[in-house]
Amino acid sequence: MNSRPTHPDPATLLSRRVREFLDTHRDDRAQPDAVGARSPWPGRPSRGPTVRHDRTQGIPPRPVSLWPEHTPETVTDRRRQGVATLADLRQLTPPAPPAVGIPIQVLITALIEAAPAVHDQPPRRQHTVLDETAARHHLDPDEFASLAGDVGTVIARARPPSGPQATRGKASLNALHAANLPCATETALARAHLRWAATIATPDLPRLWMTINGITNGIPAPVMLTVPATTHGPIATIQPTRDDLIGWYGIRDAVHHLDATVHAAADGRRWVTTATPGRENVLLALGLLDLTHPAAAAELARTGPTHLHLADIRSLLDRLPTPAGPADLSDAALKAVSDRNHWLIGTPDERTHRELVERHLPTALDDTVRARLAAGDTTTLAAALHAVAPTDTDLDRHVWRTEPRALDAVHTRQLLNETSREALERFADWQIHPHPSRAAALAARFPDRAIRRGLALTPDQLTRPDLDIAASVPAAPAAPAAEIPRPSVGPEL
Repeated sequence: MNSRPTHPDPATLLSRRVREFLDTHRDDRAQPDAVGARSPWPGRPSRGPTVRHDRTQGIPPRPVSLWPEHTPETVTDRRRQGVATLADLRQLTPPAPPAVGIPIQVLITALIEAAPAVHDQPPRRQHTVLDETAARHHLDPDEFASLAGDVGTVIARARPPSGPQATRGKASLNALHAANLPCATETALARAHLRWAATIATPDLPRLWMTINGITNGIPAPVMLTVPATTHGPIATIQPTRDDLIGWYGIRDAVHHLDATVHAAADGRRWVTTATPGRENVLLALGLLDLTHPAAAAELARTGPTHLHLADIRSLLDRLPTPAGPADLSDAALKAVSDRNHWLIGTPDERTHRELVERHLPTALDDTVRARLAAGDTTTLAAALHAVAPTDTDLDRHVWRTEPRALDAVHTRQLLNETSREALERFADWQIHPHPSRAAALAARFPDRAIRRGLALTPDQLTRPDLDIAASVPAAPAAPAAEIPRPSVGPEL
């Protein structure tokens, strides 16, 4: 009897992340990774359509480079270039935020004044009008002209043409006429600031893994920021490259955070050798262990704080290696970094969370939030979403309706998060301000997605509120009534 050949499940072939981290256990926010310990990632394997939404896929083990064409040939060269890459990332200069030297109200007033004068005029005349308007308001003419074009572009793309169209001049400047310029100006400036915020967005676990992969394989910093990474495994047929690090200057802050973790681990081990027994010192030592070996810390924390002894933690730290640099931090340690900051970890359930949260973007981005974004306060987006979006409990209920997160793992992770934050502040003077909710974490990781879902303009919004064509055109004076001759009904008397 011939038996049918068995083939491995495709989900188990996608990457080692699936096999080791994502397949076998339930909870997605706890941290243990040792054999026999409960793993932090979702219990259902990534299968079918959800595979392409799992952002942990396609990232190979560290010895396998994500940029094979730019990887040095020898191990010595890779190590030497890795040190240089790390130094370059630490000194990376992020782009400056959009510099708007014109107060918003002054800009709106100048645009309202120039809009009718530039409509349907030759380009030369349009620029002359803009220069004259800038001079009257004491503005930089080049900056004013650039902002006028940006605002006009926003209007032209959002408002379909209707009625007689202007045949002369730039379409972006012609679009300023008869438009709601306060709303359009604030929207254009808010979009510019959100695009800048995307370049310094918060890290997540896939970004940390990719960063350490580049450092380990000696990839130059400019390559990591400009060349897409090559994915590995079957997922490469769906997504051959990844652009997580393209133009992401927030990588500098991520490296500084990893440096602080390594520094705290080294200083903390010197402290623990002379620390006196006590409840506070025991918890601080537990957080110190979680910085570099979260699996061991989770095993100890699961026994309960009252059963912990400083001598046991000290003995464990003596046996475990101390990382010399960010590249020595394990994948589990990087996962712990994401957990204590409440950063995203890239699992498919976060895609569902993102869709649910983004439904509330139109409500969150009201006129007040739009004005604050236009003024450059990009943190207001996360705060506004946190106030109106579903809570973390509601988001989890949508994803794991019959399989909730294990409470023991959740409580263990909460304890380790608090103690490790205290260890970072104590030994590295590094303060962590975690995101208050997953909605805020999504907004901080993907700020530019609010442009399409929350800052889209409708033709009604771009219609000037006080515009009334019939009322704005003065009525022609009524002609005097012609005197009608009286009919002759007989001889005059």
